[in-house]
Amino acid sequence: MNNKNKWTIILLIFTIIVIDVSLLFGGNRLSLPIKLLILLVTSIAEFCSIFIMIKVPTPQKYKKEPFGLKAKFYSIVLFLSTILYTIGIWNVTPASPYNVKESILGVGILIQVVFFIYFLLKKINESPDERFYSNLALSASLMFLISIMLLILIAIYLNIYGTLELKSGYLYIMVGLLLLMFAVTYYFLEGRR
Repeated sequence: MNNKNKWTIILLIFTIIVIDVSLLFGGNRLSLPIKLLILLVTSIAEFCSIFIMIKVPTPQKYKKEPFGLKAKFYSIVLFLSTILYTIGIWNVTPASPYNVKESILGVGILIQVVFFIYFLLKKINESPDERFYSNLALSASLMFLISIMLLILIAIYLNIYGTLELKSGYLYIMVGLLLLMFAVTYYFLEGRR
């Protein structure tokens, strides 16, 4: 285990101790059995992650792939989906100090837009080939099928219950998640072939 992993594990253990102590002795209104249950579940997950960090060897340095068409398309769609998802979270979540939520999410969206524009304008030397168009069509067809199934489920829900209250934030989140699934599907198909 190298020095970087040792410091990461030490930082992780310190964070675990701080969170567990604040859970047990902090000013929350949870009963003691609930606190102990939360502590047990999180401790199991924490110890599993520490065990994996200790036992799994660090991967060898991979050869660096050039930034090509696949990476550019994936980055653009990924950042577009995170922008839409963040706007959805912005619309859905309430805020008691209003300007704190506005400033934090505004800075987050600004950073995402900067990266989106950077990857959009980044030059590449690769041109699209038949495989690119084939994977793009397959990913788009799969997302179209999932979108149709989602609309049918909403129609069935409306048929049974009669009304559906949707805020605009939920639609932004849904579109962002669909774009994220599209990007992951495309990336998987490109890596497979």
